[in-house]
Amino acid sequence: MISKLHTLYEDEHIIAIDKPAGLLSIRDGYKPDLPNVHSTLQQNTPKIWIVHRLDKETSGVMIFAKTPNAHSKLNQQFEHHLISKNYVAIVWGRFDQINQTVELPLIINADRRHRTRVTKKYGKRAITHIHLIHQFHHLAYISVIPETGYTHQIRAHLSEIGHPIFGDNLYGNLHKKNNQKVNQNSVIQASRLFLHCHKLVFLHPVLEIEIQLQSPVPSEFNELLRQIN
Repeated sequence: MISKLHTLYEDEHIIAIDKPAGLLSIRDGYKPDLPNVHSTLQQNTPKIWIVHRLDKETSGVMIFAKTPNAHSKLNQQFEHHLISKNYVAIVWGRFDQINQTVELPLIINADRRHRTRVTKKYGKRAITHIHLIHQFHHLAYISVIPETGYTHQIRAHLSEIGHPIFGDNLYGNLHKKNNQKVNQNSVIQASRLFLHCHKLVFLHPVLEIEIQLQSPVPSEFNELLRQIN
């Protein structure tokens, strides 16, 4: 069990941590003994409520409630899309424009691999905003703001428009034209899923002041960007 997580903010009502890649947000129903953020925090704070999740492979800012009241109010903010979430990602392909918005309906658990997929017939409205930070030859460094918050929304939307996240083994194979070659002379293997929740802005559930939390871009991102530059 991981004994310590980096705390970004804490008071008597909430706690926010910097989740590392490779760690579950909550207990796995099939493998309950696997390390996860919720169980780790409960070692010091037995009564703690999860507000939102990050995929196991995704790193970055996560908020937890320490009281039922804080839990309820934060849930309302998430449900009404009042919390601003800013991610950074390294993805395959070249972008034709600096800013674009993907508005494609999604359905979760759409196949045997529990993937979220685009479907106009059964999907629910989903919106993702993309900003190009830097374009490389085969890869791009982008900022992503999901306006809605469905499971795997960013991964599904990026894959659907032909820009799967570097290191995404679940959604990357939907577009097999993208391979591991960065240029003719080198091949870079992905050490992780290159998706990181960089910044979260929300209203404190009790103090009612704006809280801005930021997680530094992981070293793996900087190393990959150095290699592909």
